[in-house]
Amino acid sequence: MSPDNALGSFSSIDQMLGSVSDGENETIGERLAAKYAAQQRNKMAVNEVQKRIDRRKAYMEIDEQRDDTGLLLGLAAAFLLPALIILVVAYFTGYLDRLYLTALTLR
Repeated sequence: MSPDNALGSFSSIDQMLGSVSDGENETIGERLAAKYAAQQRNKMAVNEVQKRIDRRKAYMEIDEQRDDTGLLLGLAAAFLLPALIILVVAYFTGYLDRLYLTALTLR
């Protein structure tokens, strides 16, 4: 067994195990560093998504505690009460009867 043969067998074993660069002139350390960096980026992206989900959950909890009944009743009263008051006044003054009789005579 010559020293050249021994080196050749070591390099072929290293290539089989992937410890020698694969034609890209990239070492194992560089590939591991790139893989680690990619994992960290994915982890950061997941963390950002999780933070956004947590903020949305917190907002929804605050939103669920809010009671809008008063606001909706106030808006309904603001639109319906004036119309009802006008109709009640028109009914008791006889304006609706006069309007009805006028409508009958126009036919």
